Amino acid sequence: MKKILYFIAIILFINYTYSQELIKNNGFEQGTIPTYSPDYIGNFPENVPYWRQGCDTDNVLGNLLTPDILTLGATACYWKVPNSDHTLNLPVRTAGTTRYVYCGYSQNLNLKESIIGELNQPLTAGTYNVSFYGSKVQGKGYCAGSNTTYPSNNPGATIEVILRKSTDLCNSSSAVMWTSTQINTLGSWQQSGGSFVIDCAAAAKNYDRIEFRIKAQSGVNGIFLDDVSLKKVDINPIINVSKFYCSNTPLTFSGSIPSGENSLTHMWEIQECNYNGTILIGSPLHNQWLWGNPSPYTFPSSLNLPCNKYYRVKLATSNNVSCEWVESSKVIYLNCAPTLNPIPNQTICNGDSASFTISTSNWPVQVYNGASLVGTFYSNPITLSPTLTTNYTFKVTNGAKYSCSTTQSTTITVKNCPRACFSIKNIYSQQTEPSLYGPTSVKILCLPQIEIDGSCSTNEQGYHIRIAEFNLNSWQFIPADYYSGWVGSGTAPNSINLTSLISTPSANNGWTSRSFDPTKLYIVTFDVGPTWHSAPAQFFRVQNCISVSLENFKDDKTNTTINIYPNPTKDNITITVGEFEKIISYTIYDSTGFTVDLNSKFHSESNTQKINLSNLRKGLYIINIETDKGNYKKQFIKE
Repeated sequence: MKKILYFIAIILFINYTYSQELIKNNGFEQGTIPTYSPDYIGNFPENVPYWRQGCDTDNVLGNLLTPDILTLGATACYWKVPNSDHTLNLPVRTAGTTRYVYCGYSQNLNLKESIIGELNQPLTAGTYNVSFYGSKVQGKGYCAGSNTTYPSNNPGATIEVILRKSTDLCNSSSAVMWTSTQINTLGSWQQSGGSFVIDCAAAAKNYDRIEFRIKAQSGVNGIFLDDVSLKKVDINPIINVSKFYCSNTPLTFSGSIPSGENSLTHMWEIQECNYNGTILIGSPLHNQWLWGNPSPYTFPSSLNLPCNKYYRVKLATSNNVSCEWVESSKVIYLNCAPTLNPIPNQTICNGDSASFTISTSNWPVQVYNGASLVGTFYSNPITLSPTLTTNYTFKVTNGAKYSCSTTQSTTITVKNCPRACFSIKNIYSQQTEPSLYGPTSVKILCLPQIEIDGSCSTNEQGYHIRIAEFNLNSWQFIPADYYSGWVGSGTAPNSINLTSLISTPSANNGWTSRSFDPTKLYIVTFDVGPTWHSAPAQFFRVQNCISVSLENFKDDKTNTTINIYPNPTKDNITITVGEFEKIISYTIYDSTGFTVDLNSKFHSESNTQKINLSNLRKGLYIINIETDKGNYKKQFIKE
């Protein structure tokens, strides 16, 4: 259908209440009981308002062919009531009603009795449903006493429907618009109904009268009529929409027309408007014609409609005539949905985390695993640590009154990667030393056996060790490495002898034999593969751990000028000696006689010195204090 029909429809469209009865006094109940003989010149309307007899006349007497109004309860035979001298009456069709009409036939079969009724208004273009109730006539002469009963097998009557204009009633007949089925019931009522179409040309004639006329047929003895009806087919559309939509969701709408009715075509249209539906200047953004009754419709996403604006959605329906058009519209508001860029998939090793940076204009991000909410995040980065391969959905909802959400999905694949892990065995003590990156933990190990344990590693198929001198202040390796290479295949053992590695010539140590030096600081790194994974490096020093008898290291309790406090201590002790004595160095021994801290000299000599003991384990210790006057021994307890 061409779009020009849209403009024709606007011109011809009128607000009309569909499915209402268009015939006035369609049950013939309004009116009075006749009290006089008919004069055959049109008195039918006196007794039945809005109705009159048809336009055919008796070609012998010149009288109008006059149908009879039958009224129960009348007391005389005037106007053929209550028991017509032409007919044998039958009960009324609906309880509480008393009137119906009899239409007979003429000896001249070209003349037919009919009734013409007024309509509420001229008929517009469209499809109309017409119906009536009818019954065959049983006989005649019952009022005059000369009874005649018609054979029950006589053919039943057929009714024709014609349209007329009140301004030229008998010269403005339309063609026969509809012909009923034959009425064959006797003594009861039978309904007959159908439909007809008023096209554009017929609508322009302004028909405002309807005629029900008995069709000429040999042997037909008339018909009773009651409850005639004319209704226009209701194709007024109904749109089912929400008030608010989001810019990232399909604009899908559904529509319908009254049940049991049909529309030949329908059109969906969307156009920008203001909040009360007033269309803004410009052509419709989109419209599309479709055949049949309204069905769900999705406007193309290619329209790219600007958000935070109002739009009018319209559904129009048309039946099988081009000049009939009805429409319905709703105003919607299109919210802007938040923007969420695609989120790349990630692959991590078991035990690691995946990190995401989401640009969301400061809206919170909800992360779902299926239907389960993992968490709500208010800042970046978003860190997730699954133990198995997991699909996640990131959902961002803006804070508008009628909020919109945007989602993106990603998959974090978790692999059982090699994980390097090791520890240094047989740590004698531990201390903190300055470095380029701040205080660094250094372990003190006893010669000759320096060992590490790599059994805490997982999923490895081989391990690599590097041993070298290291400068903490510059944070650099000192060439050349003592050892660097793959030590073995398979899993890492719980005891790896570093002394043996550096002392046995091999390609991994430059085919030289090396040994650990107590004056050096060492670094050891531990890696596993494949794929390559490194554990945090560790630092150590070595020393010849000397075990001495404590018999000669008894607490000097006689010298009252030496004082150690606090004692017991948790972290630090302070040593004081005589006013004219200076502390040079100290040596600390554990309860077994092994040296814990050897010949630690102070940067400046004074009679008061503070010692940090945070690296010592809990226990009993003896400190040998060297001064410029001699050596003194004191016991203290580390808690």
